[in-house]
Amino acid sequence: SPVGNDAEPMSILLIDNGVLGVFTPSRKFSWTYREKPVAPAVAGVPAQAQAPAVASVPAQAQVPATAADIVLRPGEAIEQGRKYFTADKSHYLIQQSDNNFILRKTQGDGYVWGIDQQGVVPASLSRIQLLPDGRLVASDMHGQIVWSPVGGDAKASSSLYIENGTLKVADAGSNVTWQSTEPRAPTPKGQQLPQPPYDGGRCTPESAWAKCRVIESPRIFIYGSSKVSDSAMDAVKHVYSDMMSRLTPAYPKEKMDWLKIYITNGESSAELDQLNPINNVYDRKQRDELRGTGGGTFVWITEQMICKTGVKTRGAQDTSQRTFDQVIHEFMHSFETRNNRKGTTAKVYAGSPYGPTETFPMAVQVFFNAPGGIGGVTGVPAYTADVKSIFSSSTTYSCATYKP
Repeated sequence: SPVGNDAEPMSILLIDNGVLGVFTPSRKFSWTYREKPVAPAVAGVPAQAQAPAVASVPAQAQVPATAADIVLRPGEAIEQGRKYFTADKSHYLIQQSDNNFILRKTQGDGYVWGIDQQGVVPASLSRIQLLPDGRLVASDMHGQIVWSPVGGDAKASSSLYIENGTLKVADAGSNVTWQSTEPRAPTPKGQQLPQPPYDGGRCTPESAWAKCRVIESPRIFIYGSSKVSDSAMDAVKHVYSDMMSRLTPAYPKEKMDWLKIYITNGESSAELDQLNPINNVYDRKQRDELRGTGGGTFVWITEQMICKTGVKTRGAQDTSQRTFDQVIHEFMHSFETRNNRKGTTAKVYAGSPYGPTETFPMAVQVFFNAPGGIGGVTGVPAYTADVKSIFSSSTTYSCATYKP
């Protein structure tokens, strides 16, 4: 019996965007399979106390299907490229590859509403999220809020959902604080995203994460799971701090402001399911194998690949010796996105057997000797020249100080 004291009468069991959960009439989940992987055993519950069969619930008391079409809850962000469908599959919401945030009809892919009609240039966007205080905001890569339609009536209990083809933000009492049929909201002036608290390079971890470090300039936050060692946290901070100190003037380090780094260390699939935002990366099988990614808003790396031979969760098939290979590689994927380098990467690294997208971070690995040689990448003049246009000098990051 996974639902505790927050149970509400007339709740329904549903599947929402691939998540099994119990949804209440006050528009919130009292349980999802992601939240409590192991519920305590229940003993001695009398039969008459058990939940009634669905057939016994009066039709008029049931929550409408559209009430289940929640896209975001407080503290959550849109995953770029993911389609958030309504329960009846009639509509979906997506942040496209060009960053345009659009509500569409599924049939014919018809345009219903988009942030491009709200005075926002989609290319400037980085993240769209529902803040813990109930404000729906869109921000750029520097944490500057460029769109925020919910004003002073924002409520911390709010959710973003789709109802009858309209995008809405409403609180637990179903009081709508914004809907997509309203006139265009004024552009925010000088508003920044709330900054995570920190002191002396240490900060408060996000929910479900156990450790935190912060780099002052550029402002990068590093979060670690409970299985990650302090030594790994400090080593990753050192590598990124040093790399950013070597940037040439052509690449201002401020473009990396507000990037978040998430470090795990051999967690099971069920454990990874509890860690936002990486629980939305890939499918489970890919996530278990790759254990990392890099994008415009965050980087995911694993301590399993820091100064070790092989990757424990991959088994005997992986015997590669690594120093800070993945630390650099995934970070440079984010660097490419933040600096709008995809066109340059495609041109410079065209013809590489690994593909331009993967060869660029490999070339940076070689530059920092992690590892010192990669066949088809090491010694290519065009690759070396490109990396030297980014970094003024090289170094080798030693594993000597890494003591987990």
